[in-house]
Amino acid sequence: MQWYTKEISSLTGVSIKALYHYDKIGLLVPIRTSNGYRIYSEKDLIKLQNIIALKVFGFNLKQVKEILSNNLDISKSLNLQLKLLQKQQIHLQSMVEILEVAITKSKNEKFDFNEIFKLIKEHNMREIHQDDSIKEILDDLEIQQYEQLQKDLQSKKKISAKMFTVKWKNICDEISLNIKTDPSSDYGIKMGEKIHAAVYNLYGRKYARLKHAIWYKGFISAKENNPISKEVIAWIEQAMQAYFSNRCRKIFMNLGEKEDTLIAEQFGQLLDEMYGCEDDLKLRFFENLYKHSKVPEKTKRWVRKNYKTFI
Repeated sequence: MQWYTKEISSLTGVSIKALYHYDKIGLLVPIRTSNGYRIYSEKDLIKLQNIIALKVFGFNLKQVKEILSNNLDISKSLNLQLKLLQKQQIHLQSMVEILEVAITKSKNEKFDFNEIFKLIKEHNMREIHQDDSIKEILDDLEIQQYEQLQKDLQSKKKISAKMFTVKWKNICDEISLNIKTDPSSDYGIKMGEKIHAAVYNLYGRKYARLKHAIWYKGFISAKENNPISKEVIAWIEQAMQAYFSNRCRKIFMNLGEKEDTLIAEQFGQLLDEMYGCEDDLKLRFFENLYKHSKVPEKTKRWVRKNYKTFI
């Protein structure tokens, strides 16, 4: 079968102007009749359908031409485009959430554009915090763990770095809006639990050392280019301390009345969630616990007596 320009336009939904442009740039060149009319063949129709599909995926006309001329690897190009669209998806979702916050705030009498601007600024900082900047702060062993984590995440269907990024962004945005709330309050402890759940779901026990390295080297100690503000970082650190302190307090509550095996089981679970199999990190935790003025002496004695059980 063959079609004139108007017919192929009606059939595919591509405008006549676009078809003329494709002809002009050599992307889709139909045959011409003696009187200058363009005639499109079945082969041209298939090519036009390919052009439409690639444009839907976000490729520009130059890229489409390269792909259809076999100058670009189609599989590699599609994978690169997928990654680009996934980044755009995260960006758009972030903008949706910031707009939702703005709409909620606009209904209140005390609407403050500074709060919305702060959310946008932090979002932009998170977007430029890429893998290379993370690797710059890690030692060789930590880089190996980081690369292995990325491979592990790619093989899992349940959790991904993208999912964590969305959760982390939501957490940071919520904290930004509640930054004046005491991180040691009930709200702070609940946020600490929420943060711990998200982080543990990503790193697990296996990458406990990497988790601590990225947090302390990339956020706590970093002087510039932090993806989130210093105020939010400090708030998160205090909320996490409040959350784990609260869990410890509950574990050792009524010490002497509980079975040692129950205390050991609960305390061991807490240590595993915090430090995985990293014994040096656990020992450092014990040393800090012994020095902490607010930890009861009977708790310190119990830990000194039983600490070898956990390493």
